Amino acid sequence: MFGGQATAIDGAADPDAWEFHPSVSGDGKLVAFTRVPASAGGVAFGNPSGEIAFVPAAGGTATTLVGHDDPSIEDVYAGDLTNTWPRFTQEISTDAGGTYYAVAFSSRRGPGKGGDDERPFARMFFVFFRQDASGQITSYGPVLIPGQTFEVHNLTIDARGLSSVEPPDDTK
Repeated sequence: MFGGQATAIDGAADPDAWEFHPSVSGDGKLVAFTRVPASAGGVAFGNPSGEIAFVPAAGGTATTLVGHDDPSIEDVYAGDLTNTWPRFTQEISTDAGGTYYAVAFSSRRGPGKGGDDERPFARMFFVFFRQDASGQITSYGPVLIPGQTFEVHNLTIDARGLSSVEPPDDTK
């Protein structure tokens, strides 16, 4: 009824994966989504194998922004991360050589554990990335969004009001 016929986006329509929770960047050029391998079994939502990926809105190769990071890193839970619910901030930053994007997402990465199953509660994070003029992506590690209550699950956020968040300084 509204918006016309839905069509699959190349790179986000893999028959061997479940893709869901899409979010479109503020400039309309990229789509972020949750991706779970169909072989992971179980249900799609809340699946421990969830990764955050994005693809150009016109189609192309999907790129993983947040996957199952190295569990030897202190702030990464060594169990099921359950990365899900990506949401682009609607404001982007540009410089002469590229565009900076920020995506908020929910994950069970640490620190701390809680809940009935002794896994960390879901918490909100940002991941920043830069796309240069040639399309090359530089991704930065996830950053915990401050001010959350860690005793409850945080599954999604309204990222529109977070325009004052600065992209990482990659000159260090």
